[in-house]
Amino acid sequence: MLSARLWRQIAQPDTRNPIFRRASQGYKPASAPERRYGFPRPLLLTVGIALIVGVALQPQLLLLLFGIPVVMIMLVVASPALLPLFTLAAGIILAVASIQGIHREKRQHTYELICSSTPGSLVANWSFAKGLAHRGGWFAALRWSSAQSLRLGGVVLGGALLLILWLLLSDQARVGPEQLRLALLIALVLILYYTHLTQTIVLGLTIGLFLSSFDLEERDAAFIGVCLYVLAQALPIGLAVLFYASCSRLFYEPHTLVSMGVESVTVGIVVLSREGLIVALWQPLRRRLNSTPSRDPRQLEPPLFSAAWLR
Repeated sequence: MLSARLWRQIAQPDTRNPIFRRASQGYKPASAPERRYGFPRPLLLTVGIALIVGVALQPQLLLLLFGIPVVMIMLVVASPALLPLFTLAAGIILAVASIQGIHREKRQHTYELICSSTPGSLVANWSFAKGLAHRGGWFAALRWSSAQSLRLGGVVLGGALLLILWLLLSDQARVGPEQLRLALLIALVLILYYTHLTQTIVLGLTIGLFLSSFDLEERDAAFIGVCLYVLAQALPIGLAVLFYASCSRLFYEPHTLVSMGVESVTVGIVVLSREGLIVALWQPLRRRLNSTPSRDPRQLEPPLFSAAWLR
């Protein structure tokens, strides 16, 4: 899949590439002093005195102090469910950031110099987009958190499969389609989780690069990019919901095996639709940037099987 290959290019940046370093380090002068942020000591002292006085007057406020750790634990537990929302926000931020970054280079008359690099304009633009993704360090945190969530899901799936195997080998119970459907649902959720992360990030960068290849005003390109990104996210989900709703009306109380097939096809529609949108944007992007297939296919398309993004 093209999205998986491009994702691994993002997850394995070449820090020796000057284009990548330029985009990832931002546009602040190297000699600028590092600013340190912190709370003023008088403010901390005032807050501490206010807390002491408040607890002395209203001892019930101590319950809030005990509630803070509970809230933190709940946020940690719910973080795997919140990460897809962060990924959606990251995709739209990357789309706009890539448009703004390339327009900034064009205003500074450095874009032609970037595109004149030896690998070609497509590789140069993609290196620039990867640098934008790694600026600030948030991408590494998002990738690590998603990897841990997938590992946890893999453990749950492995436990479910071991339980099914144990039931098959024992005489205590008989494994039916419902148990197999549960294992399939866990696997489908993991597939959606992984492809949502990879395809969303790749889609955001591809949209940004594609619109930057046109002679559009920065504000217009950013607006079109946001609209195109929202449409690209909503269309696969809308097709999947339409298919699932149609099958639900067609099959009244369907057999478990039929339900498993419908659920698998529904997930496949989401994944393949987003993949088709990425390919539909990437191919004209290559033509617009006058890119030709590289003699070394690993330059933009590394091996399909790689676990580097999990590190």
